[in-house]
Amino acid sequence: MLAPAVAVALLGLSPPGGARPAAAPGPPAPRLFRESRYEEALAEFRRAEELGSERARGYAGAALVKLGRAGEALDQFESWGAAPGGDALLDYYHALACHGARLYARADRLLAGVEARGEPHLRELATRLRGQLAALLAGEPPRDAISWYLARCEEQGRRGRAASARAYCEEARVLGERRADRYGVAHAGPEEPFERGLRLMRAGDRRAAAAAFAEARGDGGGAAALLEGICLYELGEDSRADASLAVAERSAEHREAAEFYRGLVALRAGRSDDAARLLERASTDPELGQTALGLARLARRGGRLGLSIFAESGWDSNVDLTPDASRVRSGTGDADTGITAVGRFSPLGESGPFLRATAQLREQARYDVLDLRGGGVAAGWQAGRGARYLLAEGGYDRQDLGGAPYLTAPRALGAARVPLSTETSLGATYLARWESFHTEIAAPYGGLRQLGEVDLTLLLGGRGSATLAWRGVRDGAREPALASFEQGPRVGLRLELGPRARAGLDASLAWRTYDALDPGLRAVRADTALAAGATLELDLADRWSLRLGVAGRKELSNVPELSWTKLAPSLGIAYTVGLR
Repeated sequence: MLAPAVAVALLGLSPPGGARPAAAPGPPAPRLFRESRYEEALAEFRRAEELGSERARGYAGAALVKLGRAGEALDQFESWGAAPGGDALLDYYHALACHGARLYARADRLLAGVEARGEPHLRELATRLRGQLAALLAGEPPRDAISWYLARCEEQGRRGRAASARAYCEEARVLGERRADRYGVAHAGPEEPFERGLRLMRAGDRRAAAAAFAEARGDGGGAAALLEGICLYELGEDSRADASLAVAERSAEHREAAEFYRGLVALRAGRSDDAARLLERASTDPELGQTALGLARLARRGGRLGLSIFAESGWDSNVDLTPDASRVRSGTGDADTGITAVGRFSPLGESGPFLRATAQLREQARYDVLDLRGGGVAAGWQAGRGARYLLAEGGYDRQDLGGAPYLTAPRALGAARVPLSTETSLGATYLARWESFHTEIAAPYGGLRQLGEVDLTLLLGGRGSATLAWRGVRDGAREPALASFEQGPRVGLRLELGPRARAGLDASLAWRTYDALDPGLRAVRADTALAAGATLELDLADRWSLRLGVAGRKELSNVPELSWTKLAPSLGIAYTVGLR
């Protein structure tokens, strides 16, 4: 057991500024809580509970924690019946109550949720507490500790505290399952369906957890229906998920969370209007508000029929790729302006067939010969969504340079992604493009160009994602001296800076070797390419966003005349609209 001094220190911790329930019922209660008048606050919360406030039971539990009455607080929280994952602050106090009752494994699980969802100061406190609990939970649990929990389970049951009894039995079960002999597991009593669902959900078995929550909710049960719907959503069974979430939505306690996930279901199905409406309603929840509003804006830009227009202006420091070794460096930079339009039609939503069309126009300020006009069309099918899908696509691209035909290229694309865990996924992409260049100088570069990439992507707890990839490119140019193979790593980072701001960082390194001697250069080329880029995107309105970017590239070659460097900053604005 934890030393008394440490226990007292942990129970004394509270969020900076004076911990208090975020939206406590009844005007006097929050003020009394803030003023540390916990007995009076508790009385107010009790009255609010009698008047039908469901959340008042949780707030009363927080007051009991502050009064040092951990046993009563535990029973208050456990009998409340709210699923972990609702209010991060109340989960924090629930964890403190569990800690005071020596339910260390249960406290650790609650704090893990606070770390993932809470405000920064709460996350810091949860991390600190979990660090101290880790030492207690390390190693194989002793038999006498498990026996103590079993005895407490029986005692609480005799006193009529069924919810607390279940908590002690579950602690004994969790600890017993960590022993090779599973001591105490068989004596911990039958596991309730809801508790079984929570355990299976934590273990990552979403299908079995959904079945347990379905059993737990029976004809009602808002918490069980909500968690069942979340599990089914994560399994991709959206119609069943929506039905369960609709049941949870009838409960005032879980309405906003249910609307949030129903909005995600609608968003994934391409029902942008329904998604925006549900997510806007869910934004009244203090925990989900900012995320829901951001997704509502995204919903207005999505839909089965979508159009995006991006206008951009920038500067290229080396538009004609002048070699670094060249002594003539005048006039290699140029400004440009451009516009790109992309339309997509997905009649069945994210999973199903799709059509896409792209048009592009770019004008150079001085180098008219590099003015670009182009476009492309593509059709394909995506089976699955999110972190589990297969995709096949065929398309055709055309580009004119300086007002004359330059490139035509039919292409084929295949991609797949599978989840490795709830936070990581593995992806693979293959692209083949049959390139034909229509100018005399560029014609020898034509041929089959193939790209393959494997990536590992990690979600950063709702704050973005990180990607590590390895790619290979085979350029099958008709002229052997121009044909090459390159390979190397790529890293990417996507960060959510706030409800209206996102940032991206990308970097890659590639080693390129050529097939044959270039007679003109009297060498077989070997190049190294380094590239990096950064973007910052700001939402100006529901359908408008501003994008700032900078990209750089450095090519190093064993032929000094072919080494070059460029830097290209840009500023653009995008308009995106989605239709049902």
